Amino acid sequence: MPIAPLTKENDNVQGSIAFFFHENRDKNRDPNDTVLGVSTCHVLSKDITIDYQFKGPGAPMQSIQVIRFCCFQHALNEIKDCITSHATNAECLAKHIIKLEAELESKDSQEAKNVAELLMAKQAKLAQEKEDIDTLKKFYNEVTSGNWADIKYHSIKYFHWAPNISINVQGHKYTKDISTFMANPSKFRA
Repeated sequence: MPIAPLTKENDNVQGSIAFFFHENRDKNRDPNDTVLGVSTCHVLSKDITIDYQFKGPGAPMQSIQVIRFCCFQHALNEIKDCITSHATNAECLAKHIIKLEAELESKDSQEAKNVAELLMAKQAKLAQEKEDIDTLKKFYNEVTSGNWADIKYHSIKYFHWAPNISINVQGHKYTKDISTFMANPSKFRA
């Protein structure tokens, strides 16, 4: 799932959520609906050379969004491209079906049987292409007519914690590049 900080909207910075988890209980063992997500520091942090910790209520927040607007537009274009590709396939299949129907009438019984089998396979493929087109169109309409068209809806909450990026961690040539963010529980359900 692609994410990016709102403060870097104009930068070409984007990462992904490694995983998210529900805290369920706080340090006092009381019920808690907090959801945390894990990503990389270099994507979310303004300054990767210092440790970052959200200071709590009243402190400035670095908001996180699920997908940047340009990526959202790119995804919409990909959906439209898929619809076009399936429509092209459906058109070619329809033309081939017409030719097979004409061949079916002019063949002897064995050849006609082979053509009939091929015709049925092409008709099934055409039906699948049409179903795929309908599914993609419904998905496109759902995405463009709902809240997803409003970039503010993409906000999932805010940056929570990240140590500075470290190289050669504990002498093992590992790079420590991790961060956490608070996530809106209504958008991240178990």
